[in-house]
Amino acid sequence: MAATTRARSKAQSTEVARAQIPPTSSPAITKPSKTTSMTISKKASAVRNHLKNTKAAALNATKSTSAKKLDSPSLFKTSPRSRCLAGGPKGPKVYDDLGFELSYEACAGISRGGICRPRGKKYYDMEDERARERTRQREIMGTERNNVSALTFMAWNDRVARELGIPYHKVEMKHFEELAKRGFVGKEGEFEAVNMSEEERNRLSKLCTGAAFRA
Repeated sequence: MAATTRARSKAQSTEVARAQIPPTSSPAITKPSKTTSMTISKKASAVRNHLKNTKAAALNATKSTSAKKLDSPSLFKTSPRSRCLAGGPKGPKVYDDLGFELSYEACAGISRGGICRPRGKKYYDMEDERARERTRQREIMGTERNNVSALTFMAWNDRVARELGIPYHKVEMKHFEELAKRGFVGKEGEFEAVNMSEEERNRLSKLCTGAAFRA
């Protein structure tokens, strides 16, 4: 009887304790308000627009830089030979400072007569032929051997070109012979560098510069 009473008392105490403990509940999940959702959406949209604008600006900057390189005045300040090579064999015509048209083949070093190897037989044959031509030219132009210089060669070609009415860079040995047939007689000392004015020397230098690249 006493045991039954104790068991019943214990059960009642447990029920009372349970009644005093508040029931546990899951944390409430609150949905974001409409205002918060709009704010997040605006921020995301702003980030996307920023990335898009940055990419577009970078692309435009690249295009602008490329255009500036192509339109840069410095591109046209290069030498006529450089412009001729840049244009290629089918590019636009290029003229030097004196108005002579340039040859792409000449500018590129493409010899129509083939490659002449230094110290080869062809090379020495050319040198011998050139020496004979110089001797004959000196006889025709009436210049002493000891008074011949680089300016003398320029002056010879210039005189032949003016006498026969041909471009300076087109003068060949046959034109010297043609001048001799016409009875040309050079004046003593006419083609010696010591007898040329500074203005004449500068003119001949400009005339000779780049002559090998002309068409």
